[in-house]
Amino acid sequence: MSNQINDMHYKLKVALLVRRVGIKEFANTLKKPDGTIGISHQALIRVAQDKEKTPWIRSVIHNTIKETSKDYPNIWEELFKRMTQTKQQQLFKALNGIESQLEHLRSIINDIVPSGDWIDAKEFALRTNLKHKTVTNYAGKGTIKMTKKNISGQYLIHTSELENWEK
Repeated sequence: MSNQINDMHYKLKVALLVRRVGIKEFANTLKKPDGTIGISHQALIRVAQDKEKTPWIRSVIHNTIKETSKDYPNIWEELFKRMTQTKQQQLFKALNGIESQLEHLRSIINDIVPSGDWIDAKEFALRTNLKHKTVTNYAGKGTIKMTKKNISGQYLIHTSELENWEK
């Protein structure tokens, strides 16, 4: 990720932090114009950094920022009306550090659990009578907690999650 900061990218990162949502989780929940769910977080960042022009993503970013500023006006005022550009850049760097640490912690946690205890999203869907797409959406949003992605980017879900979802 670039250290270059612009207003929209900074405000999106702060909005997601205030809402306690990671950028990857947020990207996985976006509904594309064709109705499918999820985009890459890199595409989201490119639009936020003004490196790419995708009108519907830009609109989602603006709406998220606008809704967050309405839902959390005190936090928003504090962060944007009283901060200097230097302090904003320091906060932005700190946010990047926090995201990296969270990713590192997730990988450590995923490595602790034995690999034989993971099933793919299709198997999880079959065992829980959910649709495959619903399972992948829940995994992306964090509704299904113990998840990781394999090398091809497919979700793997720990078998302990079955207890919470089986009927």
